[in-house]
Amino acid sequence: HITDMFLSPGYGRLNPSAIEAIQLAARSEALILDPVYTAKSMAGAISRAREAGKNHRLLFIHTGGVPAIFGYGPELTQHL
Repeated sequence: HITDMFLSPGYGRLNPSAIEAIQLAARSEALILDPVYTAKSMAGAISRAREAGKNHRLLFIHTGGVPAIFGYGPELTQHL
């Protein structure tokens, strides 16, 4: 399933679903997500998991994004 509904408002710009994903991953898994790709991908995974319900499994593979975190320090700090 391919969608761009989590891209808005654009590349590298945070949106409410990405902020929620960043907060949820940080608080529940101690995982810091970058706002360029990973937070938006996780937002999509969270949405799919909520749609599928508790009886389904979803695999999210985090392959990087750590360098992008440093470019968004002030923006991420206000949400963590």
